[in-house]
Amino acid sequence: WDISLESEEPFSRFARGNFKDPLIDEKLQLDIANLKLIEKVDEIIYSVLNSCCDLQKLSSSLKIKQKEYEDLQDSLEVARLKLKKGIIPEMDIFQMELQGSSVLTEIESLKKDRKAQIARFYSLLGTETVLIGDDFLNIKSLPLTTHKTDYPPEKGEKKLPDLTTSCQTYIDAEVPFVFSPAALANIPQIKIKHIEIELAGRRMKEAEVKNHPVLLPSFNVRREGEIIEKSVMASIKFSLYDKGIRKEDVKIASNELARQRIELDSMIKDIRIDLTTTMDEIKDKERRIKVLEKEISLAEKIYEIARIRHGLGLIPAKDLLDYQRDVFQKQNAILEEQIDMFLDYVKLLKTRGELCHVYQDFL
Repeated sequence: WDISLESEEPFSRFARGNFKDPLIDEKLQLDIANLKLIEKVDEIIYSVLNSCCDLQKLSSSLKIKQKEYEDLQDSLEVARLKLKKGIIPEMDIFQMELQGSSVLTEIESLKKDRKAQIARFYSLLGTETVLIGDDFLNIKSLPLTTHKTDYPPEKGEKKLPDLTTSCQTYIDAEVPFVFSPAALANIPQIKIKHIEIELAGRRMKEAEVKNHPVLLPSFNVRREGEIIEKSVMASIKFSLYDKGIRKEDVKIASNELARQRIELDSMIKDIRIDLTTTMDEIKDKERRIKVLEKEISLAEKIYEIARIRHGLGLIPAKDLLDYQRDVFQKQNAILEEQIDMFLDYVKLLKTRGELCHVYQDFL
């Protein structure tokens, strides 16, 4: 009888590593899948928040328009009393009534848009809602908001807590914003690209080791009667010429590795630009909000003076209505700026791959 034991031992350290851990590629692919899942969750949260902010813009605009209409009705009642005393002309009443009709039309348009936005918002959440008149049943509020407001929540809604300050605190204090390679390396997109570069490098190594020699050790035992013969042999196997196919595989793998590295450099530049642009937009909005706050305070004083002057018959109703509309337009503008600034913070967190983490901490 004969017993022969043979083995195959590659000279390549890379090939030996594959024998010891044959699931390296699968593990790397799993890491990519997990990072893409984080990106997808961040994208979903951002989409929901974006839709929520659109809804709050419409709700805030609607409340401001309703307040404007109420203020206009108060002015109209005073104007009618002044008309009886002959202090103001009848044309002022007509202008105020016309302005009230215009504001009512805007209110109805905002209500229609708000209903459609609520339907889209809860469709995005996968929540069914039932419309009864102007109210929605089964409405659940997200634990997120865009800005502070003194307006009470409408029927069927809950007032949302403020997250703008939490986002700002997290960005400015807990995770200081830096453009260092270490900070950028934690971004999921960059992590994925690094793993793809590692996979491309493995593909190139695999193409290269195809031409490497392989050691074939063997141990033979042979017995004939009482005679036992043992022998140990070793041979080296070389790959023959394959018409340049393997060299072409190495070239293709090398080009793919170079392409992935170029994409990484381009991605880092794009992310740096996005982060810088978003930070600049946040600072610009902060400055505009401060300017608007001063303008609103001044516009409100001018409006009060105009109301007194109109009551005395010193200015026409057209000027009074212009001052009134200016006040409420500025109030609406500052609310929109606050909402957009919140979305910029959310976008910044999403770009850095931290939106899901911050959201979980907030909950």
